Amino acid sequence: MEKKNIIITLVVLVLVFIVLISVIPNKEPPESLLEPQKQIISSLTCEERCKNNECLKDCYTITINQAVLSQDISLCSTIPLEESKQSCIDKVNLKTAILSKDQGKCNLIVNENLKQTCLENAK
Repeated sequence: MEKKNIIITLVVLVLVFIVLISVIPNKEPPESLLEPQKQIISSLTCEERCKNNECLKDCYTITINQAVLSQDISLCSTIPLEESKQSCIDKVNLKTAILSKDQGKCNLIVNENLKQTCLENAK
């Protein structure tokens, strides 16, 4: 009888332990403690994260697209990388020339491929 009581007590204790473990939530460290580098990286601007010119060109794609969409060449002046700034100006002039059918604006384009595309489509 005494063995039976010990076994029942052990089984009950094991069951209580299992129930307690399943009820208590796992405490994981906050995400900020898991990946502090990720938090630092996300707070940097695109220019601060980039190490080379190719990467920097990608940073200015949004500005270029906004300038072309709004046909606002003044947005291009906010781009500090000269090559990307000129690309922005060329693309805005291309769109403006094609929409207005004004081949004179094609002469403002520096990139020869875009200029040719402009002359063919601004008729």
